[in-house]
Amino acid sequence: MLVFALSTLDLAFNYTFSRIVDRATLFTQGKMALEAFNQFLLLAFAALLAIPAIRGMGRWVYMGSINRLESRLIADIKRYFFDHLLSLSHGFHSVKKNPNPAPSYSGCIMQPSGLMMFLSP
Repeated sequence: MLVFALSTLDLAFNYTFSRIVDRATLFTQGKMALEAFNQFLLLAFAALLAIPAIRGMGRWVYMGSINRLESRLIADIKRYFFDHLLSLSHGFHSVKKNPNPAPSYSGCIMQPSGLMMFLSP
């Protein structure tokens, strides 16, 4: 709903500008009084200044709601998986499982003596 309202502000800006051009044409043709034209211009310029301000506030609310939604979603996913890990049996946590069946050589590289044994033929 907020996105739709922000999109209509673009149309409102263009419509207000077209009304200014139409009223200026009427004024230059002598079909409109100066006081009525000045009053219309004050209202139109107020609207032209208010539309970007409203658009900015609307975007701020939109981005804030997206950020809150995203952070709540991430927190819910983390809570779900943490609760799942807590619900697992003690046997699951006490068994060491290596997901990579290949031997790990990172210990040899980190230790200087292991590096010598790893590199020596």
